[in-house]
Amino acid sequence: MKTLIKKTARRAQTVPVLGRLVRIAIAIVRLPELRAEVIGLASGSYAPGARPARPALWRAVDELRENTAGDANLARSVPVALRRLTREVHALRQRLDAAGLGADAGMAPADDQAPRLCVAPEHAAAAPLRLYLGQGETPPGYVRAGFDETAGAVPPAPGAAAEIQVAWLFETLTQAELRDHALPQLFSCLQAGGRLRVQATDAGAALAAYAQGACEYDALRDILYGAADRDGRLQLNMLSPASLGSLLGAAGFMVTHATETGMHDGRPGFEILADKPAPAAAH
Repeated sequence: MKTLIKKTARRAQTVPVLGRLVRIAIAIVRLPELRAEVIGLASGSYAPGARPARPALWRAVDELRENTAGDANLARSVPVALRRLTREVHALRQRLDAAGLGADAGMAPADDQAPRLCVAPEHAAAAPLRLYLGQGETPPGYVRAGFDETAGAVPPAPGAAAEIQVAWLFETLTQAELRDHALPQLFSCLQAGGRLRVQATDAGAALAAYAQGACEYDALRDILYGAADRDGRLQLNMLSPASLGSLLGAAGFMVTHATETGMHDGRPGFEILADKPAPAAAH
């Protein structure tokens, strides 16, 4: 009887007007069953019965569930995901290199690639030294030093320098490089009572001038990021007398003087003096 009703209903579905009414009636009759299956799919507890002629949608759902479950699928999908991530990382690295922001730009070096204070080999054992780092010509009486480890350069001995002058260099170091590597090395290189003299771009003064309308947007961008890359390195940091003084104090220096120096190469600058405390002053 049940089979006869199903056959009759299937034939009735082909009749133009009557068929639509029959399909609606069948849907109403099967509504509780469909509702239970939908709830089961949403909750993850759907367990298909043994109906021989399930709709194609349910068969597709069952196949999808089988393909996304189990260790076999995990073993297939992980290599695919890793290959895709590798391609994305490679593409990102190429874009950074093309923009000059790759590993060669010193953005985030590993510990073995961290900046190291170096001098020419003939000055490595000399003491006391007066070191000069940064832009411009080396002043008379100073020895050129740097964090770029040029060929043959070696680190100076601890306490070998009586004075270190840094000119417009700290802006090209990231905050982590400056805090964790550059300042500790400069502190170690100075002898007790030695002096560190720093000239740097005053980002705070530039932002204040922009806020007051005394500095154009393009000029602000050049001040903070470098105008046409003045010396071949990107500016990666923003400093002010207060922020640099805080970093120097955390590195062990005693800040003795800070002053504005006016405009230098289109940038507002400041100079800060800091001493390495002598042993007697440390107590």
